[in-house]
Amino acid sequence: MLSLFIGGGSRLTPKTRTISVRVTADLKERAQKQLAKQELTLSAFIRQSLIVAANNEVASADFYDSPTALAAKAEAEAGETETIGSLQDLGDWLVSLDDAHD
Repeated sequence: MLSLFIGGGSRLTPKTRTISVRVTADLKERAQKQLAKQELTLSAFIRQSLIVAANNEVASADFYDSPTALAAKAEAEAGETETIGSLQDLGDWLVSLDDAHD
């Protein structure tokens, strides 16, 4: 489990809270690696993300209108789909997609 300290100082005060997030070790390591390139820690990144959300500055995204979704829709409509097979096959395929990002 990844625990993040939100707030300043080295001790919890009545004005600070701890947020815990469950992620896989691999996801944590990959995120840390990418954030380090921008000189950010996980804690700083999540703190900044919470500030953005609290200030109602989160841009909503319509994923169905994204270029990727529109391309996938066009492929499906043209019959250019791939049959995955069983649920295990689907799981293996999803892992291979994630591994391709490493």
